[in-house]
Amino acid sequence: MRRSEVFEIDPTHDRSDPRVGFRWDWLLVVTAAWVLFDIFTEPVLAVAIASFKFGWNDFVNGLWLRSRDPDRKRGHTHFIFYCAAAFWRITVTTFVIVVAGLVITGLIAGLRGQQPPNNPAGWHITGMTMFIVCVCFVLSSLTSWIAMLLAWRRRHKVWLHTDVRLDRLYKLWPPRPEGNNQLSRVITSSMIFLGVGSIVFCIVAMASAANKANAPGTWLVVSMIGGMFVAAALTLVLRERALKSLAAISPFEAWPEAEIDSDDESIWVTD
Repeated sequence: MRRSEVFEIDPTHDRSDPRVGFRWDWLLVVTAAWVLFDIFTEPVLAVAIASFKFGWNDFVNGLWLRSRDPDRKRGHTHFIFYCAAAFWRITVTTFVIVVAGLVITGLIAGLRGQQPPNNPAGWHITGMTMFIVCVCFVLSSLTSWIAMLLAWRRRHKVWLHTDVRLDRLYKLWPPRPEGNNQLSRVITSSMIFLGVGSIVFCIVAMASAANKANAPGTWLVVSMIGGMFVAAALTLVLRERALKSLAAISPFEAWPEAEIDSDDESIWVTD
């Protein structure tokens, strides 16, 4: 992966996940969603609560970085990026679950030689879930752009990884999550949003101009295709520039080693 390195933790220093085993947080979320859906007949709230749980860890990581970082501006920048990552995770996970559910339902009906069941309540929940997916995708894109503008202005390097939660749980600073920088996920999502918006704008603008000028249909089609390619190319270039200027090569670049607490003797190695 470009602009990223893989880190491994010194085995003599234990930063393993202490929450191994039964996850009470998931039990509470599933229970709350079931109560809202089955007892209070609020399927929209049930879906919203279940979806929000997928991004909860990133939200908490962002809040911790904002409160713990001695550089308040840097902590604020990372907080917004982690919020964008949370919305991104909600978008992707919820979308995959919805698609998998529809595919499984269709396969079961096909194996039984039946038509897919026409369940208005089920389609209502599916529609509201996809609405949540779209809203979270837009929020992820917008927060990513806000975070990128702040990082460019403040000249911050960013390292984004879910394993920051281990440093949060152990109260260690600065964070040293192992693995790859996941910043490309939220930046790519925001660029997709920009690219789609740019392409739609080009199509509408070209159609409006051709209609006013009474241009032939061939010119309109060529102009639309050309505008789409230009918008897509500019989006890809902007994505690469954003990753090159914002993505930290390692956690040491995002949070300098000089800021390690005096009682933190953890050693990090690079592959």
